[in-house]
Amino acid sequence: MSFTEFSYLLLQSNDYLELFRRHGCTLQIGGSDQWSNILGGVDLIRRVEQKTAHALTTPLVTDAEGRKFGKSTGAAACGWTRP
Repeated sequence: MSFTEFSYLLLQSNDYLELFRRHGCTLQIGGSDQWSNILGGVDLIRRVEQKTAHALTTPLVTDAEGRKFGKSTGAAACGWTRP
């Protein structure tokens, strides 16, 4: 695991904690590739606030070859690619 991957887990976990504190967010939804990051936030909320939060992930949208499809790969949800 690279430092960037490790720090992303910390950032997303803290983000979930802030959403919990500021807006009462108790459910974070994301793609299955975000599972560990979201669970990091669930655990952080449990440890810091002694409260319950939840995680829900969905399978990633993939192209015909099974590759990840979405904005992070340069393809928009409508199927267009960046020029």
